[in-house]
Amino acid sequence: MQIRGRFFRGTPEPTVHMNGGRGNRQYEETGVRGLRQAAPIELVPRGGLYVPAKSGRRRRIWIPAGIAICLLAGVWQLVRTTPEGDTTVRVSDITTDSATITWNTTEPSASQVEYGTTAAYGSLSEFSSPDVKSHSVRLSNLASGTTYNYAALSTNSAGQMRSSANFTFATTGVVGSPAMSHIAVSGVTTNSATISWLTAQPLTSQVAYGTTEAYGSLSAFNVSPVASHSVTLTALTPGTTYYSAALSTGAGGETSKSPNITFTTVGATGPPSVNDVTATDITANAVTIRWTTNQPSASQVEFGATTAYGSLSAFNASPVTSHSLTLPGLTPGKSYNYAALSVNATGQVGKSANATVTTPGGPPLLKDAIVSNITATTATITWITDQPAASQVAYGMTLKYGFLSAYNTALVTAHAVTLSGLKPGTSYHCAASSTNSAGMQNSSADIKFTTPAGLAHSGYRSSNTVVALAIAGQVSHSGLR
Repeated sequence: MQIRGRFFRGTPEPTVHMNGGRGNRQYEETGVRGLRQAAPIELVPRGGLYVPAKSGRRRRIWIPAGIAICLLAGVWQLVRTTPEGDTTVRVSDITTDSATITWNTTEPSASQVEYGTTAAYGSLSEFSSPDVKSHSVRLSNLASGTTYNYAALSTNSAGQMRSSANFTFATTGVVGSPAMSHIAVSGVTTNSATISWLTAQPLTSQVAYGTTEAYGSLSAFNVSPVASHSVTLTALTPGTTYYSAALSTGAGGETSKSPNITFTTVGATGPPSVNDVTATDITANAVTIRWTTNQPSASQVEFGATTAYGSLSAFNASPVTSHSLTLPGLTPGKSYNYAALSVNATGQVGKSANATVTTPGGPPLLKDAIVSNITATTATITWITDQPAASQVAYGMTLKYGFLSAYNTALVTAHAVTLSGLKPGTSYHCAASSTNSAGMQNSSADIKFTTPAGLAHSGYRSSNTVVALAIAGQVSHSGLR
């Protein structure tokens, strides 16, 4: 019997010949080709043992037959469990930013591809764990018009990996497509980041970005042709990883796309700080609550007759730093407790201290109604109200009035209405009127004034002219100088 074993650095390629015994049998198993081999060792039987045959200066090694058989079994198992590839590694479906790598193996194994712009690679595709014999891996987010090196990798269920030889392919790109360089991410905050790059010629600027390699969002398109580009992405989510690619287009329509760039926004540091809480636009049945926060967050207000609140406004999910929410359906003349709430992207809630607001009850209360700036043909009526309300003045030469000024729908608390087309040297009666948002209306007491005869004088005052001051329905008179 003769046994010959070849040993390698790496996967062995044993050749086993067995001669002797009954019949003459020969077995040969060949594994990986092309690996460096050591000198063969020939064993011959002697006294129940197998020893190396004499050949040149070879020394005798005494190996029991049982051990030799075990060694051969181990070699066979190693060869049998190493995934063996073939020469069918191919690239197909090449586009400006992607390509598909396919290959076959002799036994089921996982799939992966290492690739890069040099033979050192530097990038790995996703690891596909289903064990198959026919492999297909799609490489994406490649740079256009660029040559790539790649190698197919297969790993079997025993964890042994096999790599193909190096291959190359070039992504497509319009002739003259401009090169992009110095692509960088800077100024990363909780909700923004700036992508910058250079091109060899003036081009447009845009960035594709998203939380996956499919992107899904585009920055604003900057049509100004520049060679030094900078695009700031805003309204990002704190503590989130983003994928991005720079895009530049030339005058001929040719577009270059950078390789994928990833960055992670800064995580929110604690809940939002709620500041400057105020109640505005107060009416008999509604009030608007405004506030600011130190980080983008959603908006809501809790409110009620007590500090237990019990009611919530509509929830505004838009992440903003200046907040405004209106509480509708309130009861006139009632005091309300409220607190502003803001929730950031990580779910942390900021809450203001309790505050109170009282809705006005009943119709507006008019105060300090006076007539001023009287001329031969005009006069201005001014007054204030205790709640926002519209403005109008009734006037005429008798207490029945008979004329109305234009109706000013603006809800204000300081009112001014100018009457025009009056007759010189004529006495008039007037009354201010205000209506609130609930449709409740109130009027001042009657006010009497006289226009001067002859030429109009701004601010003209006469001892025969009376300015009436109406306060809470009572009228007091004072002579004018």
